[in-house]
Amino acid sequence: MATVYVGRARGAAGFGRLVAIKCCHKHLRSDEDFARMFLDEARLVAELRHPNVVSTLDFGEDEALSLYIVMEFVDGFSVQQLQRMAKHTSVPMPAPVALRIVIDALQGLQAAHDHADPKGKPLHIVHRDVSPQNILLGVDGVARIMDFGIARAESRLTHTRDGNIKGKAAYMAPEQHGLLMDNPPPLTHRADLYSMGVVLWELLVGKRLFQRENDAQTLAAAIRHEYVPASESVPTLPASIDPVIAKAIASNPDDRFADANGFIEAIEGCGLAAGSSRDVSKWVRAVANEQIEKRNAVLRQFAEEDATAEEADEFIDRVLTSATNARLREEIEATGNVPKEALGETIDLRMSGVPESVPAKAPRRRSVALAAGTFAMVLAVGAVYAMTRDSANNTTRASTDELRTAADAGAPARPGASANNAHTINSTVNSQPPIGASSSDAGAAIGPSALGEGAPDAGVRAIRRRPRVFRPRFL
Repeated sequence: MATVYVGRARGAAGFGRLVAIKCCHKHLRSDEDFARMFLDEARLVAELRHPNVVSTLDFGEDEALSLYIVMEFVDGFSVQQLQRMAKHTSVPMPAPVALRIVIDALQGLQAAHDHADPKGKPLHIVHRDVSPQNILLGVDGVARIMDFGIARAESRLTHTRDGNIKGKAAYMAPEQHGLLMDNPPPLTHRADLYSMGVVLWELLVGKRLFQRENDAQTLAAAIRHEYVPASESVPTLPASIDPVIAKAIASNPDDRFADANGFIEAIEGCGLAAGSSRDVSKWVRAVANEQIEKRNAVLRQFAEEDATAEEADEFIDRVLTSATNARLREEIEATGNVPKEALGETIDLRMSGVPESVPAKAPRRRSVALAAGTFAMVLAVGAVYAMTRDSANNTTRASTDELRTAADAGAPARPGASANNAHTINSTVNSQPPIGASSSDAGAAIGPSALGEGAPDAGVRAIRRRPRVFRPRFL
């Protein structure tokens, strides 16, 4: 129904912890009943905190992950996985270890059965799927109940439809499937105790109790109680353990233990001492040593990659705090995308995710490049200014020379004359009166002899007047 991933939750000041993210398959997301059941699992045990129950930390929905539940990460394996490993390694589960696993699981079930909502109203949670697959045994030697996906509670959003059976046939209590019963008794927490009785027999004996070729035969064997007592299958077990198991798997719910605590007391009083968490941890390491080493190698690599990503994030944050990159920071925060061309090697490091050291001298190279660019810009501005100034001076000198030539030829002294109006100067010269003729304008006509005879120099001053040069405003 779902896939479980390992992830890391990040916090302030470098805080982080491993978590397990359970994501339902996308093709099941469209099934409304399944979606509600998945939500039930997160909601029912959201407030449940117990050492023998896998804690739920968060719940949500994502386009990539579909519906997901963030749970406590337990470095370990399910009891079913460890049973298979034990067969391959020829390291059977000792009876004290089996008792400790069952006692831990019963403590977790007791916490779930007694769980109430924030107002103190009991939720009457029934797991309904207690089996070796749903008992998680950590390397620390502690067993935890998990997967409340089909748990029943009075306040759950979904209810089992008539005719639908949820659970595993080999561990299901008679009232849970209701077969061969005219009036099945109501389903209560004692159905979970029945399942734990089956698990206890299988862990002690090392075999399946009611499992047959198909579900119909399995259910028939369970209804008829077709099994051999544990002490007869394993002679080293005390006979006092058989009544405990028989009481737990009684067909009538009223004949079973009243609660999980009563089941625990019966186990502890059967004359077979339960092992400690340290004993369980030693057995887990002996059975799954190779798998533990492989997992630790993966987790170390995951931690290194995560640390590299954090280092790259810090480096990017440090670069983007400058005023010049304020706009870039806003763009990244708004879109969530970091353009590669923006920061070069820094962005490559962040986006690749490959362990790589952050270049220590990158900020210094960037400063040198910025200084060189500024110096080049200053040189360019200076060159433009020099070219503009030289052009203006050349224009002024050309205008002055042309006006002087025109004056020598007898042209009228008119400020601003230049080569562009040469035809005007020529026409004026041709229309001038002879030298010596009277004129009311002392500067109206200037000839070569007039300049030497003390004629007024007003026209000369006009010719030598420097024209106004309009330079660009930014210079």
